Amino acid sequence: MYLLGQAVKPDLALGIKYWPLAAKQDHNEAWHCLGLAYHRGYGLEKDPAKGVEYWPLAADQNHAETLVGLGAAYHEGLGLEQDLTLSLKYFRLGAQLGNETGYFNLGLAYRDGMGLKKDLAQATHYFELAAKQSNPIAIEILLEINGQTNGQ
Repeated sequence: MYLLGQAVKPDLALGIKYWPLAAKQDHNEAWHCLGLAYHRGYGLEKDPAKGVEYWPLAADQNHAETLVGLGAAYHEGLGLEQDLTLSLKYFRLGAQLGNETGYFNLGLAYRDGMGLKKDLAQATHYFELAAKQSNPIAIEILLEINGQTNGQ
């Protein structure tokens, strides 16, 4: 709420103060925000390993952004040992919840063969789902794919 200014004036310091209290009450958005603050260094000393400690608590409650964040952390090896299989698992879980970034990342994985066999049809499917949610890069990639498949 304080990070994005939802119904209140944005205030990162207050968010950092209240996230642990809300997290102790098992509020999944608080777990997500606290993990994100550590992972990216938002108002706290950057510590990706500490950040990803909080994310499973939100992921267990099907918090889509957290699932995709865990996928990215496993993909990049940020705070966790790099593991493309787990990365894809979390991207899929986020996508199953309708997360645009989950769709997009699966599109990239299928297009580039990251941890699975290249499959342009599957890549296109996921890019289309991301594009329907106005992901500009997915739209651009779809234009490129359509240009290639139409012989242009």
